[in-house]
Order: sequence, then C-alpha cells, then structure tokens
Amino acid sequence: MWQEFARVAQALMPARRLQAEIDAADRRWGEQRGFPPAAWLAILVEEVGEVARIVTEHLSSETGRSDLPGSREELDALRTEVAQVAAVCIRWLDQLEGVGGGRERS
Repeated sequence: MWQEFARVAQALMPARRLQAEIDAADRRWGEQRGFPPAAWLAILVEEVGEVARIVTEHLSSETGRSDLPGSREELDALRTEVAQVAAVCIRWLDQLEGVGGGRERS
C-alpha cells in the first residue's frame, strides 16, 4: 500500500512543480491572457534559451555530451527552467483553447 502511495506521489511531483510555476508567474506578471502568438513565441523562446544556456554550460568539449546533472543547485535551476517552459506552453494552450469557446472548428 505504501509503495503505491509513494509511486502516485512521485508521479504527481511534476504536476505540482508545474502548478507552482504557473502560480508564481501569475503573482509576478498578473493574468497572462490575450497575448498575440508572436508574444507567446517570444516568451517561450526566452525560456527555452535559459534551458539551452544551462545545458550548454555543461557540455564537454571532448565528448560533446552534457555532464548534467552537476551540483544540486544546477539541477534545481534546470528543473525550474524546464518547468517555466512547460508553464508558458500551458498558458498559451489555455489561451488558444479559450478562443472560440474552446471548440474545434469545423
């Protein structure tokens, strides 16, 4: 029973991290709705750039492979940036779903 609970709790961790990131963005920036696609793309590319910066800082010049995860702090920074990428995608998708009442166009 405890093993099942632990498995479910671990499976929910990314969703909790994502929700925490969305909540933090809402507190920092306010409601993020009504942006044109180009604005969402710019926000997304900036966040992806942060992920790329962290990963490429750890590329080995000899093997071309990343030595991540490095320190605990570096891994936490990468997790945070990946969560920010996901949060931007969720918010953008949420806006797109709201267009036309979220209905499929025929």
